[in-house]
Amino acid sequence: MEFKQNKFLPAEKQIVTADPDINIVDLCDDDDFIVLACDGVWDCMSSQQLVDFIHEQLKSESKLSAVCERVLDRCLAPTAGGEGCDNMTMILVQFKKPILSGSSPGDEPSASSEKLTASGASPGDESSASPGDEPSASSEKLPASVDVNAESKPVECGSSS
Repeated sequence: MEFKQNKFLPAEKQIVTADPDINIVDLCDDDDFIVLACDGVWDCMSSQQLVDFIHEQLKSESKLSAVCERVLDRCLAPTAGGEGCDNMTMILVQFKKPILSGSSPGDEPSASSEKLTASGASPGDESSASPGDEPSASSEKLPASVDVNAESKPVECGSSS
């Protein structure tokens, strides 16, 4: 096998590598989401094009998996050759906005308490949860700004400005 056997080139210059591009970005209050995506997506859309497209999709679609599907559909090549034929993977995480100082913490239920309440259990009662429900303890450990309902379908910041 000749995979990555060229001793004159570093691993990142040979076909596939586990050496990702890493950007560290401070999040701002107006950041709405973050996108992690492989090169198959970035070859088709610039960062700003993707941010604009996702903002437009979020106006009519709240399900993140559907937004990801629309992005990938837009990137898919119409034929078997050329741009859009690469493998494509993306993760879209939408940030929850912080609770305003004038409202009480109980005004906005967590995702897990909504599930438990819907099944007839009290928000703290894990024993009454249906099979497949997430335990409330797992979501309570996450920071309030993380959407526990984020769906996978890999990072770019998006803001509405």
